[in-house]
Amino acid sequence: MQVTIPHILCQWHLDKNLNKNLQSKCEGSQFDKINTDLKTIIQSVSIEECDALMNGFLKKYESAAKEFVKYMCTHYFGRKEKRALCYRKFLGHGNINTTAHVESFHNRLQKVYFNRIPNKRMDDLLDILLTVEKDDYASRARASLLGSTSKQSQPHNDGLLLPVDAIEKVMDDLWTIKSGNEEYHVQKLVSSCVQDLCFEKCSSLSCPNLCSHLYLCSCPAEVPLCKHIHKVHSFTERGNISNLAIDQHNEEDIQFCSISVEPNNDTSQRVLSENNHYKKLVGDLTKLLEIAKQRIQYLEHR
Repeated sequence: MQVTIPHILCQWHLDKNLNKNLQSKCEGSQFDKINTDLKTIIQSVSIEECDALMNGFLKKYESAAKEFVKYMCTHYFGRKEKRALCYRKFLGHGNINTTAHVESFHNRLQKVYFNRIPNKRMDDLLDILLTVEKDDYASRARASLLGSTSKQSQPHNDGLLLPVDAIEKVMDDLWTIKSGNEEYHVQKLVSSCVQDLCFEKCSSLSCPNLCSHLYLCSCPAEVPLCKHIHKVHSFTERGNISNLAIDQHNEEDIQFCSISVEPNNDTSQRVLSENNHYKKLVGDLTKLLEIAKQRIQYLEHR
């Protein structure tokens, strides 16, 4: 039985091609306006809205940007079901709108397992894929048993060192990030994790609720949470983190006192000393309760 597999366009490559042709076929003053209108069409929530916006785009720029409109009609407007997100609602593609995950796995397959040696044998490929599955299962099982390690926290620290201006927002759920001489794209798949078993998480306050199921990156890193994902997530969540209103200095200042009291013949002096110790303990507990309340409020309003 023949199965028809729908073909959709990668949003990152689509945006790259549109920007390239915008620069060559339009005036510089028109670039930002046309680019914004195109992204609005691509991200339209319904087919009716997409058609209306597309017709409005043609009428608006058919004379002002004639060459670019001709390019769009030739290559994209006739294939709206491949480029517009509203046509992908029922495809079951897991909200994967870029080739980032495929490119990342292909890079890993070539470099790590095939050592860049060409091999066309299907039996070797199947054997390698079973090895990849075994390695991934073992690494996740080991991580779940050992917990957080310095190696796992290294991508987070490396990500924070990347400059903010290296991030460029392409769409609401897609970013381009420059790292050295390379450029990678990070796509957000879901807003929150719904998996029952989730082992790859970041425990840092600058990356709240970050796990391996939220993003995909096109870089060849072997870890699910690479430094680019850490950087993008910490950058996008920066406003939410500022609303947390937790003073780290206050947390570090809390030092529980010991209630042990040196022997003292004066009973009244001993009682007064114990009383002061308990007052200090109550003060410390009050500070911790305030911090806990602030964190609960932050989680409830996310």
